[in-house]
Amino acid sequence: MIWGYIILGYLSLFALGLGDNSRGPLFPELLKNFSVTDAQGAWYYAVSSFLGFIGSYLVPHLLKKMNRIHVLQLSLILMVTGLVGMGFATGFAALLFWAGIFGFSLGVVGVIQNVLVTVGSTPRRRQRMLSGLHAVYGMSSLLAPLIVAGVMSLTESWRTVFWTVAVVPALLLFASFVQKEPKISADEKHEKSVNHTKITRKENFAQIYLGMGLGLYVMAEIMVSSRLALYVRREFSLSLPQSSYYVTGFFVCLLAGRLLFALVHFKWSLRLMLSLSLLLSFMAIVCGLKFHPLFFALSGFTMGPFYPLAVAYIYQHFKMRIDAAIAACMAIQSFLTVLMHTSVGYLTDLYGIDKALWLGPIVLVLALLILNSFESLFRKNL
Repeated sequence: MIWGYIILGYLSLFALGLGDNSRGPLFPELLKNFSVTDAQGAWYYAVSSFLGFIGSYLVPHLLKKMNRIHVLQLSLILMVTGLVGMGFATGFAALLFWAGIFGFSLGVVGVIQNVLVTVGSTPRRRQRMLSGLHAVYGMSSLLAPLIVAGVMSLTESWRTVFWTVAVVPALLLFASFVQKEPKISADEKHEKSVNHTKITRKENFAQIYLGMGLGLYVMAEIMVSSRLALYVRREFSLSLPQSSYYVTGFFVCLLAGRLLFALVHFKWSLRLMLSLSLLLSFMAIVCGLKFHPLFFALSGFTMGPFYPLAVAYIYQHFKMRIDAAIAACMAIQSFLTVLMHTSVGYLTDLYGIDKALWLGPIVLVLALLILNSFESLFRKNL
């Protein structure tokens, strides 16, 4: 176990989650301060998501020139810069520029923290370490709105929130210099050399194919977390505080699902556990649409294990190219996130939010088909 890698991975995801999830509560303030419409304001997320896609894509190229710790440090510098810059922005164009810098850093961190924990853990503990890693994201998702509310109540300034949140990655940046890049064995040197060699067309397509499965799942998760409040307010006429309970419930269940797999080692195959997660999440969202929105919150529990298990599954099949494989999957995930936001927005305008959210069950079925056809298509048997 390389505990330095694991600790840095955990803390970097905490910094990422805190910075990313603090933007949602501030979004109405940003629209009001810069006097932009909802459609114009959507570019705030679109720009950062697109630059996140670029950041994820560039990680393998950065790793050819720098080690993993240096790539993490670069991403933390950009994260601090983006957050501080958004706090100082005096115009909407400037806000978009700094949001792009911040989004690029999220793309890089999203890859490197998964790589650090995957490479830093032993095969026996990898599944639990990854589940623990993504449980950290659930914790930061719960803390972010509380920090925003606390800082706003003290300062009444959204700018101060960005500066306050920037302290976390800044402290982590300084702490990261304590961890040196570990000496690697002969096998790891061979693995590293393979990572940096040109992959075949079939290997590249296999990464993209599996990345599509992961990205489709992420579309469903972000769709629920970002649209659940809007759905219950419009369809059930709930108040803002009431709608926030459902979103909080979703994140609590998401955290519980990940903590369960972090604390308990299940001996089922990764593909079986991933398939069950997708199937149960499909059922939960359908029940949320057909019966009661409480099932949306409960879908967090069934979704919780999927992401860390998927990263372990990627490592299982692309151990010799883990840096490039995770980078490819994260880049596809970022691209599909942009597609999800635009698609749900368009479908909501055309048919209403109740119809638009059926996109969630559809993408989960597609993810299930990709997952269960991957090994037969690419002859990668467990």
